Amino acid sequence: MMTLKDCRRGNVYIVEKSMLKQPGKRRLESLGLTEGTLISKLNEAIDGSIIFLVRGSRLAIGKDLADDIIVRDMTESDIRGKKNGWGKRRRNRHGKGGI
Repeated sequence: MMTLKDCRRGNVYIVEKSMLKQPGKRRLESLGLTEGTLISKLNEAIDGSIIFLVRGSRLAIGKDLADDIIVRDMTESDIRGKKNGWGKRRRNRHGKGGI
């Protein structure tokens, strides 16, 4: 069992479960962080806050919240099952590469 805090920077993961309590859980769900969502950890600040990419948006949460989000590594079958371009390098509107 791996948490968002334990993730390696730049890798893509799948959200398995959120152990957060309300209303924090509801707030993150409204921002797109639901079970089965693909996420990528972008950075971890010195104070422990985590910056990650979910559904094309950057989010930042504290280390205590990141410890309550359970993720798993993405497998080959996950890549074949998704049709939204994850795993391929995409370009944003400014011509710079994304994940």
